[in-house]
Formats: sequence, structure tokens, C-alpha cells
Amino acid sequence: MSRVSAVLRSAPPLSFFIAGLPVPQGNHRTSTRTGKVYETTKGHAEWRETVATEAMVVKARRGTIAHPVAAAFEFYLLRPRRCPTARSVPSVKPDLSKLVRCVEDGLVAGQLLADDALIVESTARKQYAVPGSQPCGCRVTLAALVEEA
Repeated sequence: MSRVSAVLRSAPPLSFFIAGLPVPQGNHRTSTRTGKVYETTKGHAEWRETVATEAMVVKARRGTIAHPVAAAFEFYLLRPRRCPTARSVPSVKPDLSKLVRCVEDGLVAGQLLADDALIVESTARKQYAVPGSQPCGCRVTLAALVEEA
């Protein structure tokens, strides 16, 4: 076993919460008039900046991650006022994979992850936030993965 493997194996998972209203990373469109590429989802840039800022805070304590990781994302979304009480989970938009993509990009922008390609295993779920006990946001957990020699 290499020295690096021993260090990674003993490192506890890194878990932190990003408060705010999660916004999916939408599709890019190109203006036919100007040729500029723009993001179609409103609020996307602000949410990704929030993720990047929190990533920078965590990076200051732990450093940049440059090895393979398993990632878990738990999204807590605002329950719409007119949401039927029978719907206990947010089985409607926003799309879970687009929420994950936006957070992954924010982790790279905040330099906590050297590259989002380092995420080799991923789990994600979305649920409604509980007023008074669980605010809107995303809990991110990153665990080091070590290749067996």
C-alpha cells in the first residue's frame, strides 16, 4: 500500500451544507442576432456563486481535492404553497441531474475540487425543506476513494 493510499484511507468524509435555494444548471442558448452564448435558467449564476463561495471556505480548511471521490448530494427545496399534500417528494422540476451539475461546477469554481471528473461515484436526492428545522440548500458529502493495489 502506498503512503498516499494510507493517508486517503484514514481521511474522514468531508460534509458541509450550502444554504440557499438550489437552482438547476439549464441549457445554453446562442443568440441568433449577436452570436453570444447565454444561460437559460434564471438565478443559476447566483446559486453557483453561493456554492463556489462555500467551497472556498471549505478549501481554506481542507485544501483542494485532487484525487477520486464519491459524492453525495442532498437537495432541500422550497415546497410550493399550492403543492398537494399527497405529494411528499418533489417529483417535479427542477431536474435532479441539472441540480447536481450546477453544484459540481460550483465546487470546481471554488477550487475545492480540482476537476469534476474526479467524482467517480455519485448519489443524489431531492426533498422538501422543513420550515423551522431544515432550510433550503444542499448537503454535500465527499469521500476519498482509493484504488486497491
